[in-house]
Amino acid sequence: MPTEPTIIGFTQAVRDEIRRIRTFSAGLGDPDVTPRMTPYGYDPAAGQSGLILATALEEAAYNMQETFSQQLAATDDLLQALEPTLKPAQNLSRRLVTLLGYDSDLLSLLGLHSSRDEDGESIVSIPTAVDQDGYFTWVQNLYNRAINHPEISAALEGKYPANLITEQAALVASLEDLDITQTQAIARAQWATEQRDEALQEARQWRSDAYDTAEMALADEGQLKQFLGMGDR
Repeated sequence: MPTEPTIIGFTQAVRDEIRRIRTFSAGLGDPDVTPRMTPYGYDPAAGQSGLILATALEEAAYNMQETFSQQLAATDDLLQALEPTLKPAQNLSRRLVTLLGYDSDLLSLLGLHSSRDEDGESIVSIPTAVDQDGYFTWVQNLYNRAINHPEISAALEGKYPANLITEQAALVASLEDLDITQTQAIARAQWATEQRDEALQEARQWRSDAYDTAEMALADEGQLKQFLGMGDR
């Protein structure tokens, strides 16, 4: 485990919850606290239960931190690999817009038509960076249509180097594994976030219930409540 957890998994709320539960649980074993808590249904094993929840929250936070690191690494790998595809894709897109005469139906198939202006003309949208949402899917579709759509491929014939299209299409296809890796990393990070949030909620509920019992048992014992860390409830 890292000795200095980052903020991704360990928000201040998580840090505080772990600290409060451990302080409270440790204090439950004090000879001045236990006798006062027992008449109110205090279970001697309650402190251990709290520590287990605090540890589970800590582990969930570390796991969230790790999966987010993996997600960031997978995204960086994909974006770096995609960078060489941007300019060729932009050049092909601009050429297609000219060759297809702003045909909105065909431009829509290519992912280049964004909307229409007040005169009904197609407004073209060409990605400007590989980190734009959906870029990989867009560039895959661009080359697939350029090669396999009869009308689009016919418009390109003799007007755009065919070898450039096939080379770039092959490059994009070779990056599919990186895209899958990134997608899986995002899913793991989302799941880890849900697990961390569930662990935090469970820990909070345990502490709230434990504090309620202690409030009754130690109603007139301000110092003991302070000792249990209840001052910042």
